[in-house]
Amino acid sequence: DMGVIGRSCVSGLKRCVCFCLLLVFSVSMAHAAIVIQRTGASYSTLLDAVNASQNNDVLVLTSNTQLGYGDVSIPNGMSLSIKGNGYSIIRSYYLQDGTLYNAGIYEIIVSGRLDVENLVLDGNNMSSYYYSDDYGYCCLVRLTGGTMVMDANSKITHVSDNPAVYISNGGILRGGIITENTNNSCKYGIVYVNSSSSYLINTKIINNAVNYRDGSTAVVYNGSAGRLVNCLIAQNRREGDNGSAVRITSSGRIINCTIVDNANMYGV
Repeated sequence: DMGVIGRSCVSGLKRCVCFCLLLVFSVSMAHAAIVIQRTGASYSTLLDAVNASQNNDVLVLTSNTQLGYGDVSIPNGMSLSIKGNGYSIIRSYYLQDGTLYNAGIYEIIVSGRLDVENLVLDGNNMSSYYYSDDYGYCCLVRLTGGTMVMDANSKITHVSDNPAVYISNGGILRGGIITENTNNSCKYGIVYVNSSSSYLINTKIINNAVNYRDGSTAVVYNGSAGRLVNCLIAQNRREGDNGSAVRITSSGRIINCTIVDNANMYGV
């Protein structure tokens, strides 16, 4: 019966349209993935959430979300907390005015204080090779005199081409795991410290790689009087010569750290 067939097709089409609308709605809801606890407002990127935040706000992730198209800045005098609940903040590509942009050069810049709990900061293995006279080498997390405190479940991972973390102006990184990052483009390791009185405390730097002909595998202190305290540096590897797990110049110090099972593929 053609009428029955027609009604069946229309019914099927309605179901298909409803499913597609539901899918679009679900995707759009999934993108509203960061909630400011104080206001209940939801945002689709960390950049948007931080720009709408006030001092001492708590941001809560409800799903994986994106870093955003632009640097995320936490200025001096501002303190924020992010509760990841096991979710990730991920670098991604962005479509703007019909053009696809690589957001691999955008960073989390901390001049104030950032506390993270149960959160993954994921560079998504995007190419991030970039250098400027003002900021130096691009990274995912940049501490410019600020403090970042990570709990034992939080990590910085999948950053490629440059250091994952860049610390200057007396910045402090406390806790967390820095793992599965790869520096292909410069000699400044996975964590680069370029200032005096900077500290790495209780941080695990494990299973990273530097594929560059010169420089350290894990941590580089450059002309710094900083401190490496109670850290684990293990299972990092590099391909090249003149490398080591940690390189400290000037009067920097290593205090009560475990440095073990790191490999230089060529040379000592």
